[in-house]
Amino acid sequence: MMDFQLKINKIKNSSEYSSNQLFMIESINEDAGFLLGGDIIYFINKSGASDSESIVTNQLSLRTNINLNTVENCPTFAPGCYDILAYNNDNDEIYLESFIDLCRMYVLSSSKVSFRNFFYSLLKLFEPSKETSYKNMVGLFGELSFIKRMYSVYNLTLMDYWHNSYGSNDKYDFSLKEFNIEVKTSVKDNMIFNIKHKQIFNEKQNFIIVINAEQDNSGQSLFELFTFFKITKPFSENINFAIKLESEKIKVSPQDFKLKKFSIIKYSVFDNKKLRTITNIPEWINNIEYSYDFVSQNEFGFENLVKEIRKIY
Repeated sequence: MMDFQLKINKIKNSSEYSSNQLFMIESINEDAGFLLGGDIIYFINKSGASDSESIVTNQLSLRTNINLNTVENCPTFAPGCYDILAYNNDNDEIYLESFIDLCRMYVLSSSKVSFRNFFYSLLKLFEPSKETSYKNMVGLFGELSFIKRMYSVYNLTLMDYWHNSYGSNDKYDFSLKEFNIEVKTSVKDNMIFNIKHKQIFNEKQNFIIVINAEQDNSGQSLFELFTFFKITKPFSENINFAIKLESEKIKVSPQDFKLKKFSIIKYSVFDNKKLRTITNIPEWINNIEYSYDFVSQNEFGFENLVKEIRKIY
């Protein structure tokens, strides 16, 4: 990110610079790259569209099938029709870093996602007033640690099932065809979590993973987990997973994201069909939430969960 900003500063400090012209910040390949025009950063990609489209928002704008002829500091630039995302550089640097990383990945991963759908996915990054909290960080650490463990230990990739709401309007951390998985992570010395009764106890097969973690300077940070996924195939080639990662990253304090480290103490897995809970709830009572203590409940077992997941492969 620092190198990218230095390139922008170098262009603006050049005697040839004019805010009314386009300058190449960096190319990704012969068909794509980043341009600077005034205070706007443009991601351009050779167009495959047959018609032009224009969508404008405060932070990000889309234009497709636009003819570009020249870039001032790049004589080898190939004129032609390009799809363009325009990023307002007045936004927070956190968003800019995510924008740049995802655009690069969109090109280098040879994504099958259309340019238009890629634009709409990026808009989710700019939703206003996202809460940043310690709780979000701990929860995200638990979910990503689970994904990494399933891949590293069991060679199972769960990225496509993460936050996808497969076949359901309910929200689960992992939604698979036959069952859902909800991950609860805590750094407290207990197994008490706030749950929504109807989400856990219903006609579906739901597994609850309770992760006990601790803050540990010799442990792992969210930054290190993100780095693992960015450099490890097949995660590094999945643009949808990358977009979801960046969307979750924004909910965490930037300082905590890089500096706070955790270690996993224990994984415990529970089957919702074998958990004790309240019954005979009148039909006129809805939206029940309460604190649930898993400590005295019979565990389903992590290895048994792995066996259930293998059945879908």
